[in-house]
Amino acid sequence: MKKKKITKAKLKAREKRKVKREFKAKLESWKQAIILRDNNHCQMCGKDMTNFPKHCHHIVSFQSVKRNHPKLLEDINNGILICGYCHKFAPNSPHQGGFEFTLWLIKNKTHQTAELLQKLNKGITRGELSPQTPQVK
Repeated sequence: MKKKKITKAKLKAREKRKVKREFKAKLESWKQAIILRDNNHCQMCGKDMTNFPKHCHHIVSFQSVKRNHPKLLEDINNGILICGYCHKFAPNSPHQGGFEFTLWLIKNKTHQTAELLQKLNKGITRGELSPQTPQVK
């Protein structure tokens, strides 16, 4: 029997799939931690979401976390559990007006917001959260 030759492209594709699987597992773990911490209740309207779809929303946007702040990917302070209505349509929804959502967070989730901002500030000044941020000495 001849051994199959594994090309660099195949190895690269395998590695890419592995990274994607690991990323999905981290994201799922983060979601479960948010659901557990928020006790299956929408943090905006208080609805019990045991039998409803759950929306774990990133406070610092998912794309920004993925690109610039990878350490926040698994940080539960960067997440909030909200129902579908509050996620998309409520007046202070993160997708209706980011500013109103930010004000709502500061008013209603003061401790969580403060911890998140502190981590962002520390990470940015140390150059840990963003690969584009130069090291401060």
